[in-house]
Amino acid sequence: MIFQSYKLPIIFCVYSFLSTFNPSSPFLALYLVQLGISQEQVYSSVYPIWTYSYFGCLLILGLIGEYIGYKVSIVFGTIGYVISSVMLVTTSDLLLIQLQEVAYAFNSAAYIIFTSYIYCVERESYQTVTSLVRFSYLVGTVTSALLGQALLWTPFSKDASSTGIGMIVLFYIGLGFSCAAVLWAFSTFPSKVQHSSISSQHLIQPNANTDIETDTSTSTNTQANKSFYTSLRGLLRDMINAYKNPTVLAWSIWWGISLGIHHLALTFWQVLIIAVDSKGASHWTGYISSVTYLLAACSAMIPIKMEKFLSRHLSVLFVVVSWVLGGSLVAFGLSPTIWFATIFFILYSCQFEFMVPIVSVQVAANMKARVGLVFSVNTMLVMITQIIVQFIIGKQALNLTIRNQFICMGGILIVLGFIYLILGVCGITRKGVNNYDQGREYTIVESQVNEKESSVQ
Repeated sequence: MIFQSYKLPIIFCVYSFLSTFNPSSPFLALYLVQLGISQEQVYSSVYPIWTYSYFGCLLILGLIGEYIGYKVSIVFGTIGYVISSVMLVTTSDLLLIQLQEVAYAFNSAAYIIFTSYIYCVERESYQTVTSLVRFSYLVGTVTSALLGQALLWTPFSKDASSTGIGMIVLFYIGLGFSCAAVLWAFSTFPSKVQHSSISSQHLIQPNANTDIETDTSTSTNTQANKSFYTSLRGLLRDMINAYKNPTVLAWSIWWGISLGIHHLALTFWQVLIIAVDSKGASHWTGYISSVTYLLAACSAMIPIKMEKFLSRHLSVLFVVVSWVLGGSLVAFGLSPTIWFATIFFILYSCQFEFMVPIVSVQVAANMKARVGLVFSVNTMLVMITQIIVQFIIGKQALNLTIRNQFICMGGILIVLGFIYLILGVCGITRKGVNNYDQGREYTIVESQVNEKESSVQ
């Protein structure tokens, strides 16, 4: 009985570990450079493909999940991880490397679908299961990074790394775990789950009698269509009402912009490390990745102990955190040595992870219903922001160097902090004026009452 109650959480945790255990991940940029692709091509022609593909891949897998099944969607997306790994170890052609970014975008989108799938299967214990899955994700990321760094430091791998032979071993290990993730999901995930969008009971009316005449079937289809449009209108109405809440709107906009930039920062940080210290990158990238994830995970636990304090200073938090995040990215881009780069990257990551539970709680706490809908729309906002920023800093527009890209992204967050500072000051001023007007009206009314009482006496 105990095993049955923990069966699905264990299944999901194992998948999360397998799908994120990739010793080559911290060294991807270095590996691409060793294949003959220049640093500029890595951040201007290769990595942006993932950014532009991610939106479409998520849409495709989302449709597959809704109309065919979440299990099929997750397995299909995870196969993209396998294809990406195979292409990395078999080709050095720039076009094919760009195509593997599309394949990996399917894997990234599959993990988003995976989190929705958990909600459909484990609604009652969703918070607990997602925490365990997140822990498994962390364990897979940190241990694989440490393993990759350790293997690169073995005498055999160190001697061969200059030709790419040592590093390619890491990709074969990642390929093995990606295949294991596909097989695990295919063989263990439940197939029949309730969909998370508009419930099917509103779309299809079940028939008790199997011998139905044609006109009855037509009537049922008409009712189903009306029910669909009614549900859709209700969905749009709830979404509009949700964003009429100033708190939800403020946090959603901040989250959309900051997370979009965060995705880009996590995508390009390896390239900047190589630009800062190309010789030391292979020796320290794995350790930087593992330490950053560990400290960031600890930072995510801090808000639990500061709930009351944070609730009283949310407006200040908008401004201060935006400045810290932006300043850290600017300093990261200007770092003269790998040690300074490491410090500022860890500071940025810890501060961002500190904000993750705060944003989730604030949005959910100010919602009466449709919390999942708001988070879905916010995810779309994140991807739109990511695409816009990538377009601006990439070769399609400004064509910035990797250092200037991080400076630009940090500058956006600093400007965002100033915008929220101005809005906060305006809100305090408006509140003060309203309180003054109310107090003045109360004084006038009170004086009139006193005059009437005096005249009566």
